[in-house]
Amino acid sequence: ALFSGALTGTSGAGSYLGASAPIAMVLLFSYGWLALVFIVREIKNGNRKGLKLRDGIYGGGSSVLSMICLMFTIVVQAIPFSIVMMIYSSLSSVGVINGDVAIENMAAWCVLATTAVLTLYWMVPTFLAMVVVSLPGVYPFVALKIAGNMAVSRRLKILYRLFAMAVPVALMWILILGAAIGFDTVLVAWKITWFPLVPIAVLLLISLSVIWCATYIYLLVDKIISDQSPEVPQKLPKRNVKK
Repeated sequence: ALFSGALTGTSGAGSYLGASAPIAMVLLFSYGWLALVFIVREIKNGNRKGLKLRDGIYGGGSSVLSMICLMFTIVVQAIPFSIVMMIYSSLSSVGVINGDVAIENMAAWCVLATTAVLTLYWMVPTFLAMVVVSLPGVYPFVALKIAGNMAVSRRLKILYRLFAMAVPVALMWILILGAAIGFDTVLVAWKITWFPLVPIAVLLLISLSVIWCATYIYLLVDKIISDQSPEVPQKLPKRNVKK
């Protein structure tokens, strides 16, 4: 609970980290993601026997700097959506856009939705590169180039798969976090305020979400690679026999 509060800044522990909290979050996420991808790769390759968590911790963290570069790339790719959000906030603060259903509000919501979808469409190769970069000797921008080639002519399908990945995560957050908040209200009514139920639920949800997304994206990349492998013809064409 203290660890979760330190990262999210929702408890007193976050004040000790201050401005370094996002840096700690990026480092821990990068290292945890690479460890998970390493473990999933070993299980997929049939090396489940004798596999331990420490193997992923020690073997998967070698590409942490490359992973941080990819996360910085995601931040750069999110700049257009951030600019649109700033414009939307500015127009809302001066009263041009409000919460009512009107033509200008609907137009603003359509622009926001379109920008969000286009930004995710642009980020698709970067999400794939987060798995490719875990391979030994692959640099971040080389991973981006490889992932970009993998996403050619199938970027929209991959985006649909990413949306499908997010649906169970969203349902899990709604159900578990909603139940935790409701039960925490009951605990407060019973004068039990010392048990941090909601932070523990948030930490559990974050862990499960990262495990689910890392496994899903790795299996998606593996499926794309297997689909791109050329088929061996059973019989050569007659014009190529002499050659």
